[in-house]
Amino acid sequence: MNADEQNIRQVFLSGGDLQFILPYFQRDYAWERSNWKTLLDDLMELQHDGEHTKHFMGALVVKDEGLLTGALPGYTIVDGQQRLITLSIIIRVLAENVDEESFLYKSMNKILVNPDAPNDLHFK
Repeated sequence: MNADEQNIRQVFLSGGDLQFILPYFQRDYAWERSNWKTLLDDLMELQHDGEHTKHFMGALVVKDEGLLTGALPGYTIVDGQQRLITLSIIIRVLAENVDEESFLYKSMNKILVNPDAPNDLHFK
């Protein structure tokens, strides 16, 4: 088993296009308001504390599945599903509130999708 420390941007963009796989045995999304509010408050605090401040997001445990159809690397999520989904929702909401032609929108969209991938691999 390999353990690497990465920031959340590296998780979403490491290696470019990739796909996270939620196995059928994972529980449904269960975070309540208090869970995602704590995460959002932490993120807002980071924004105010400056770029050198770090936040421990918790472990994201994935199993490398190698290359999927379409030659994208795939990773089955073993632990961290709730945080990863919540961060994806936050990024999507932010993206919906900026101009679709802007660099910011395109950057946020690239975090969430593989734009040139086939339909079944479109979403990260």
